[in-house]
Formats: sequence, C-alpha cells, structure tokens
Amino acid sequence: MNQTTWPIDRECKTASSLRRGKDGILSSAEELAEQIKRKIGSVTQGRVKNLDVFLTGTHVVIEGFCSSFHPFQLAQHAAMEATDDLMVDNQIDVGLR
Repeated sequence: MNQTTWPIDRECKTASSLRRGKDGILSSAEELAEQIKRKIGSVTQGRVKNLDVFLTGTHVVIEGFCSSFHPFQLAQHAAMEATDDLMVDNQIDVGLR
C-alpha cells in the first residue's frame, strides 16, 4: 500500500475564504487557529500538551502530544466542529514520554 504524505507549508497562514466582515466573527486564519486552539484546550481539559494549531490553505493542522487516544479524538472533533469547509489533519502524537 502506498501512503502519500502531504507537505505542510507553515507559511500559508491566510485563506481568503476565512475573511469575514466587521461583524467580529473572523478576520483572519490566525484568529480561527486561536479559536480552535482554545476550544481544543477547553474540551480536552488541557490533556493535549504542546498544542499548536495552524492553517494551510485547505487544512487545519493540529499538533501536540497526549497520553491516550481519548483527548486525541476529542481534539479531532472539536476542530471539525469549529471548521465547516476545511479538512482537519490531526498530527497529535499519542503515547508515553
């Protein structure tokens, strides 16, 4: 089975489809990433360590570390709920350190 890995460009931080008006909902991809990060932190009760969230043009990428799959799954669903039209790439490592 061939597995394709997608290059992640950390410099691609803005997506024009995420910009909204002056209604205060979202004005940039960075604000969306911070909103997702706060939601993940709240839902997982801080069980994902070194949490980082950033956007590539079409993906939300979640990175961090947790000791079980439960916070991994909670983080995945929190990110999916926060984004309607972006795919979520969950790169959280699970295991003992």
